[in-house]
Amino acid sequence: MRRQGVAKMIFWLYLIFLIWLVIFKFNLSWTDIHRVRDLNLIPFHYENVVEGDIPLFEAFLNLLVFVPFGDLLRLVYKRSFIRNLLLIFGLSLIFEISQYVFAIGASDITDLISNTLGGAVGLGLAKLLHRERIL
Repeated sequence: MRRQGVAKMIFWLYLIFLIWLVIFKFNLSWTDIHRVRDLNLIPFHYENVVEGDIPLFEAFLNLLVFVPFGDLLRLVYKRSFIRNLLLIFGLSLIFEISQYVFAIGASDITDLISNTLGGAVGLGLAKLLHRERIL
């Protein structure tokens, strides 16, 4: 029971970290956020490189940051793989819609795909690392 409580606390802290990362872009103030409203609905399509970043590297980082979330989600909420994956997709969709609505970043289908794929990898790792059935 105590392990489950610790896992829940880590899960919620990681979710707060994801919100800070995705929505606030590591800024401590809402006013420090660079205002951009952009929408890309073509997967893995980049019109230009922003601030010298390599776009595919950004997609990889998006995938990577959602891996622990998928693992923690499976540990804390023992639902089926599909239900957990839908939760990850839904969270990522909320992030992307929020970025567009509040003009705090580019909403990108590639981010939605990368985040969801990263969460799926995390769910798979949970199965391997914790030897539990998740399907």
